[in-house]
Amino acid sequence: MPIHPGLSDKRWLLVFSLLGLISAGCLEPLAPLDTSARGYYQQGVQYLKDDSQLPQAVAAFTAAIQAQPDLAVAYRGRGEAQALLGEYGLAEQDFREALRLAPQDVRAHLGQATVFLQQNRQQEAIQAFSRAIQINPESSGAYANRALAYLDMGQYSQAEADLERAISLSPEKLSTYRYRAEVRAAQGNARGAIEDLSYILQKDPNSIAALKQRAETYLQQQNWEAAYRDIRAWQALEPVNLEANKLEASLLTARQQTGKAVEIWNKILAEDPQNLEARLARGELHTELNNAAQAIDDFSAVLRADPQNANAYYQRASAYLKQDQFLPALDDFAQVLRLDPNHADAYQFRAYAQLAQQRFPEAAADASEAIRLNPKSGMAYYCRAAANLMLRPADQQILDDCNRAIQLDPDRALSYLTRAWTYSQLGNYPMALADIQKATALDPRAAAAADQVRQALFNSNVRMQPPSLR
Repeated sequence: MPIHPGLSDKRWLLVFSLLGLISAGCLEPLAPLDTSARGYYQQGVQYLKDDSQLPQAVAAFTAAIQAQPDLAVAYRGRGEAQALLGEYGLAEQDFREALRLAPQDVRAHLGQATVFLQQNRQQEAIQAFSRAIQINPESSGAYANRALAYLDMGQYSQAEADLERAISLSPEKLSTYRYRAEVRAAQGNARGAIEDLSYILQKDPNSIAALKQRAETYLQQQNWEAAYRDIRAWQALEPVNLEANKLEASLLTARQQTGKAVEIWNKILAEDPQNLEARLARGELHTELNNAAQAIDDFSAVLRADPQNANAYYQRASAYLKQDQFLPALDDFAQVLRLDPNHADAYQFRAYAQLAQQRFPEAAADASEAIRLNPKSGMAYYCRAAANLMLRPADQQILDDCNRAIQLDPDRALSYLTRAWTYSQLGNYPMALADIQKATALDPRAAAAADQVRQALFNSNVRMQPPSLR
């Protein structure tokens, strides 16, 4: 059955009680109907069973309401049709009126809760599901759907408890196990998640949703072989499946088989040249493989199709940095920050590019903003220390930034070189020499910069520049 407009795949379980009961013919009236209202109402019930006739269902229920304005089930039926059409505001009004007329109507409470959840009003959804459960404690659908609201709010223990109850009431509903697997995975219980998904596949070996979810869980566990088996099983069921190919490419990337991953993205793009997600992913792999020119081509193609794509600007800027093309990188980072002003990585790498261009005040400012947004960025502390060393004599604050950079990222040679330079200005030559030795041990490319720092130790006339590995 196709997903209705306005309902995401994750929410498909939420059409729940609606489509399940509608298809079973369970929209029974709660009050006597007059003759004309009965006819319109029954038409609405029939239309509601057919996805393509939801507008006709709305019209029929409206006619029933006009014939009998206190007909609660007609408001409820129209609310369900509106919800399935994605008209959440109108649906909410109808469910509210249905509940005013019939406060004990469980289905109206469930419909109202669904509308709340679709509008990201999770707390109100939880309250509405809870009212349905109070009226009918045996409603497995109410527990299952309330669990999804808890899941959205990150309240995993409550979500799992509701899913346990739903499973105990309706153990045959395999979709509930899949959502419990999602909750368990979110809590770090990968084994429990795999147990649930394996149970589904035992009952239904052709469940693509379960194969996909279990493959993703194995991938997170770095159980490459098991993930690959599930991906292959999925591809056997759906030989032409873009999502399965994407997951295979992710698996190859995780296993550092980057070249093979590029081949998968090439295949995807051969089938769908306009797939921007695939082009972005291939570009990132080209950057990783130091194929910067090809990466830039991919990111530029994405930006021609989607000029407001902040991630494409960011990835292209990163590729430009790989080629030491600092000016175009700076331009792209500016675009990223225009579209996403809180992009901490864009600030920290723009600080690095500013440093390379000897724009020291700008580098210090960008590094400080990166630290504000992400206090655990060792790169940002290094950039701020190096920039400030060019703006003022070494002081304790600069030394503190060097120490913090090394604490957060002890393998960055540039941070040791910058601290060596700081120590030399502060007159602590033994510590400066120790940091020079550490830097050259970490990265042989640091040797030239280390020589510059050594010269500064013994000759105050040597003008320092920010250490570089280029």
